[in-house]
Amino acid sequence: TTPTNLVATAESHTAISLTWDAVENALSYNIYQDGELIGQQSPSTGSGNVQSESRSESESSVSYLVENLEYDTEYCFTVTAVRNETETEKSEADCATTLQLPIGAPQNIFAVVENIYSILIVWDLVENATSYNVYRNDELVANVASSSYTDLISEYDTEYCYTVTALRDEMESERSEEYCVTTPTLTIETPTNLIAEVIESSVISLKWDMVENATAYKVYCDDKMLDFVPENWYDAKGLTYNTEYCFTVTALIDEVESEKSEAACATTFDLPITTPTNLVATAESHTAISL
Repeated sequence: TTPTNLVATAESHTAISLTWDAVENALSYNIYQDGELIGQQSPSTGSGNVQSESRSESESSVSYLVENLEYDTEYCFTVTAVRNETETEKSEADCATTLQLPIGAPQNIFAVVENIYSILIVWDLVENATSYNVYRNDELVANVASSSYTDLISEYDTEYCYTVTALRDEMESERSEEYCVTTPTLTIETPTNLIAEVIESSVISLKWDMVENATAYKVYCDDKMLDFVPENWYDAKGLTYNTEYCFTVTALIDEVESEKSEAACATTFDLPITTPTNLVATAESHTAISL
């Protein structure tokens, strides 16, 4: 009779086991994979492209292990019973899908602070991984195809902890070991070489050296803030003539302000005075002249 109760079970990413009810008086069984004969099972020995075959001691069921399969792939099987040269009809098919190929967690994760606004994370490539998830403080921040990632952050003097997982299709590995780094304490240099130059009777021009990473500058006159500027120059206008003014400048990174620079002073020009014109002298009498 035709074998019954064929069951295919995925054992690993490369192996599927088959079991079915033993057929009385059968001398062997033919195993078909997707319609193609792949092996023969007998009570004592077997043949075919498999590495392991067995039959239960009670002979109430027969088992067969199909190996060297592709991972995450569906295979369908049928079985026939054979006695002498007579082969039964094929059993009903049963299918199973091999397990997905296991994917290991990334190793040797390392993070380094590049500057106060970025952290570089690197790790070893994982075989068969198609991408990687990067987690910062247990929160997913990126999915990347390479084995490195630059995380743009906004807080200085702050600890950040990273883990990475490897992905293949929809399978995600365990997380890597955690690696933590702390961004540096923000320090900002004081502007130097401040120069004050009078360019008009009511205008003094200021210039100073740029400060690395500065996002803006504050200009002070006699300790009172005049303005907030993005560049390293400023024209103070509307000043009183023939008056001394002293200026200082600070640099800013976000909300952090440096110490004030050394003061630079300049005195505005005197108010320009022009020579009188159209002078007319007129004799009014023998003793008087009007101008």
